[in-house]
Amino acid sequence: QAQLAAQGSTLRLVDVPTSQLAALWIQSDRLPDHRVREALVRGIDRDAIADGYYQGGCVPSAQLPREGFPGYVDDFVDPYPYDPAKARELAAEAGWTRFEISYTAGREALPVIVADNLAEIGVETVLRPGTSIEALTAFRTAQSDSFMYSMASEGTLADTVKWTTADSRLSYDDPELAALVEQASRAVDPEDRERINAQLVTAVAEAAIFVPICHYNTYFLVASDVVGFDEALNGESQFMMDLRYVGRVGEAEPS
Repeated sequence: QAQLAAQGSTLRLVDVPTSQLAALWIQSDRLPDHRVREALVRGIDRDAIADGYYQGGCVPSAQLPREGFPGYVDDFVDPYPYDPAKARELAAEAGWTRFEISYTAGREALPVIVADNLAEIGVETVLRPGTSIEALTAFRTAQSDSFMYSMASEGTLADTVKWTTADSRLSYDDPELAALVEQASRAVDPEDRERINAQLVTAVAEAAIFVPICHYNTYFLVASDVVGFDEALNGESQFMMDLRYVGRVGEAEPS
């Protein structure tokens, strides 16, 4: 909409990549069978969602960090690429036929698309709308299999993974993953940090504790005489910005 509105107008379109990742959180206590979680990741077509639903405004990604942000792995190999045939095989092998998604009411488009994807691998999906608090509470208290939401960078990759796996988020306890997080937190040599981060990104993806979909871009329409807006934006979140030094041409600078 912002792109269309900018056409033929005096407004300037500002396109900002963010580290905010659209993702389906998985309740691993309810879905302890790794085959089920792998089937989930393999059964959801992130490219179709990014290109079709988001119309290019969200960049598909199989890893938690986004290119250009801390922790991104250049040569990352997706352990579970979209493969509905393999997903159906895994689901059948595990006897998995039913799934629940909690989500914020009014934001049903993505859960519906995911439900359609899972129907293709033989899994019936029950959609559970509620307020944001109700949907999150259902997930945290293991009353629902999943929560359709997003994930954001917390500074370093180690901090992001630590926060993502915490009890208040995915509540995933894996000693080997925790050990990698600790190593990444302590690494000061750039080469060591890069190597450990690559291992950490891969380990998180292989655990299949969430389904990564795509990283959001944020779009703003700005009047042509506004200055300082581009520098005010923060790529770690869609809506974080520092507007103290934003103004119009000819205005006095803020003191």
